[in-house]
This record gives sequence, structure tokens and C-alpha cells, in this order.
Amino acid sequence: MSLATFDAPAILSPIALKKAADLHAELGGAELTTDIERTIRLVADIFAVFLPGTAGDRFRARLLTEGRDADPNAEPPRLEADPPPIDLTRQALPVLYWLLEQYGMRPTGPSSPSPNGSTDGQTGTLNGGISSTAGASPEVSATSS
Repeated sequence: MSLATFDAPAILSPIALKKAADLHAELGGAELTTDIERTIRLVADIFAVFLPGTAGDRFRARLLTEGRDADPNAEPPRLEADPPPIDLTRQALPVLYWLLEQYGMRPTGPSSPSPNGSTDGQTGTLNGGISSTAGASPEVSATSS
């Protein structure tokens, strides 16, 4: 069995990013347990944005396939086999979230905690003794004569 390769572009247009963001927002509102068909179609639509052209069409077809073999005796006859399926939870969703991270549409990890801003009585010095300007580059000011 050979592995298929799907190449996503390094850069997406702003229109494509908006379309993907809208679909992702709609995906976030989908009830995964009760509306799995809608969820699968939304994921397929997002991949169609991320993989333009025939690659997106192939990926979408593989995500939406039943994976049936050819069966000339079926009613109606299936002369060709369905495309091989892509696993939604082990393949498609991990790749989807990786692509969303790459395109800047999802944080890659939790933000680092920031100081709460309370001071220990000294102006501009946080409780931990950390100056709010620690590590800041000194400003260079030009003087006029």
C-alpha cells in the first residue's frame, strides 16, 4: 500500500484564510456526537481550502468515501472501487489542527503566565522584584541644537 502525499501551499490568500476561519468557527459549533456527517463535511470543506485544486478534491473524496470495493453485481453496479478512506480522528483532524497552527489560526500552546501587576510599594517594581522594564533596550533620543 502506497502513501498519498498532499501538499498544502506555504501561503494562503486572505480570502482563503477567512473562508477557512469561517468553516473552522462553524466546525467549533457543530455537535460532534449528533451531527457527525455535518462535521465530516465541514472538515472536508476546510481541507478543500487548504489543499487547492485536484489535491483538495482527492483529499475531500477520500474523507467522504465509504471505502467500498468494486462490485459489478451491486445495484446499481459499482465498476470502480471507492477511493481509500482517510481516518477522521487519527489522520484528518491532527493534520487539520497542524495546518491551522501553521496558518496562524490557532495558538500552538498555552500562553505563559504574566505577572499580576501588583507592586510591593515601590513604584514600577513587581512583587517578585522584577522591573517592568527589565531587559528593555534603552531608548536612544536625538537632541537638537
